[in-house]
Amino acid sequence: MLVKFFPRGVGKGRGPVEYITRKDDPNTKALREPAPEIVRGNPEITKQLIDGLDFKYKYNSGVLSFAIEDAPTEQQQQALIDSFEEYAFAGIERENYNTLWVRHTHTGSDRVELHFVTPKVELETGKSLNIAPLVGTVTLNPGRHTGISKRTGQDQTIYPANEFTNQAIKLSSMQRNNEQD
Repeated sequence: MLVKFFPRGVGKGRGPVEYITRKDDPNTKALREPAPEIVRGNPEITKQLIDGLDFKYKYNSGVLSFAIEDAPTEQQQQALIDSFEEYAFAGIERENYNTLWVRHTHTGSDRVELHFVTPKVELETGKSLNIAPLVGTVTLNPGRHTGISKRTGQDQTIYPANEFTNQAIKLSSMQRNNEQD
């Protein structure tokens, strides 16, 4: 499983929401077959929340992408979404954040991609909320982050995009551990 945060976040909510929900490919205009499916959330509410923010960076977007041989069932996809949200929004109640999840399976190889868009705001306080301070692809240690494999009943390997990102994650983790000592 690859977890990727896209290096975007400015502008209106229409852009990221329509990009993941539109029926045609934005580059080729060919119809996406099968069409993207909304798994969780409401596109209009997500757009309105993003558009209502005064922050420079208004949203996070990204994807959970699976190799063909790791294709999760719908039940496993729901469990992975739950696990991702528990990790990304740690300590924040579900009603205090908004995320739109859309399934893409039009890649031509039956590969599953779960795209997400989330406004960068904690809904109760109105304060900025950044679930991806290090934009890019992150590697989670399956031994350390066991919620993913426990929820799905299968191990998921999360592949790194580059060594810099891995090093940044390791340093950030080490700093947090040192602060707790």
